[in-house]
Amino acid sequence: MNALRVLKSKIDIAPFNMLSALLLLFYISESINKIYISRYYESFVWTAYLKVLVILIAFLFLVKQNYKSLVGIVLIMVCFVVGQYYINPNFEKHVLINVLKYVFAILMLLFFRELKLSGSKVKNAALVFEYIILFNSLLILLGFFFDIPIFKTYKTRYGYNGLLTSSATSSYVYFIAIIYYINKYKVRIVINWQALLVLTAGILVGTKSLYLVFVLMGIYFGYIFVKTDVNKIKKIGLITLLIGLGVFTGLKLETKFRIIAEEHDLLTSILSFRNQLLVDQVLPFIEKQWTLINYAFGGVNDISSRAQLGLFDLLYFFGLIGTVLYLYFYFKALISFKINSLYIFFLVLLALLIFTTGNFFLNASVVIYMVLLKEVFRIKHIEKKENQ
Repeated sequence: MNALRVLKSKIDIAPFNMLSALLLLFYISESINKIYISRYYESFVWTAYLKVLVILIAFLFLVKQNYKSLVGIVLIMVCFVVGQYYINPNFEKHVLINVLKYVFAILMLLFFRELKLSGSKVKNAALVFEYIILFNSLLILLGFFFDIPIFKTYKTRYGYNGLLTSSATSSYVYFIAIIYYINKYKVRIVINWQALLVLTAGILVGTKSLYLVFVLMGIYFGYIFVKTDVNKIKKIGLITLLIGLGVFTGLKLETKFRIIAEEHDLLTSILSFRNQLLVDQVLPFIEKQWTLINYAFGGVNDISSRAQLGLFDLLYFFGLIGTVLYLYFYFKALISFKINSLYIFFLVLLALLIFTTGNFFLNASVVIYMVLLKEVFRIKHIEKKENQ
């Protein structure tokens, strides 16, 4: 009996550090993976084992806690299986791996929704997140000033992302980080050194999607600023920051966009050739391989043929019905509380990023950061409600 009580105690305590532990573990695993890839030109296999372990833990927890919460994942997987049945060849190994990545994203959101982390646990995880993002931002500055190859976003052009593995991951993580600091500091963000460091690092990441996001966030923040009564020093600081950010971003965007737009067109420059992948690879595959059933349930057997546009990739894997189900259950898990205007703005920008960039749903690390941001907003809503 004593042994059973000890075991139960450990199970009850486990969620205390779950989000904090995953934030730390996934950043470390991603860092190791980036270093490993730079030396051996292949991914470190143990990072995949970590994700499989987390999937098993989350799945078993949900089966025990609330098995009905898994209905959405079951329906999505049914769509995938039906779509695969009607293409040839089907159920390829690399396709199955990618489907697990899609499942991981929703599974994590459901897992933490059922955990119902307390305010203290979320604040502890938020502190871990801040340490991670500040540490990585310092690495970005070091990479920029000393031109350190391992900290570069791209091998052949401008951009630094510290120990984050890919440019897409970097864009999403720093987008989430800036929203996090705006939520935490509001107009005081212009005099907070942590927020300014993260903002600077985000600019140095060098991705077009982040530049576009920063411009839109600058407009939103400017609107909030106009409505807020702040002193002159903060006003001057904010105006200077927005002007500097706008000029720097404008120059970067103009150069990158102009070069591609002159050779091709504006849409190609915005989507970084992803529209051409859609026309040259995805559509011919669909025309050749798909039946009417595949339009409803999807069907892919060659990952390299993806357009790397989030929405179109979902349609490619799950079809129209599966995509509607996936987006419904994903965003339902993200919106499990009364959301404020900043969170709505975040979701709108997120939808824009998903439509114009790739790999959002496939990135295991990003969903952990998404969970953190969602939990921070949720706890803030609860505290505001309690104080009314």
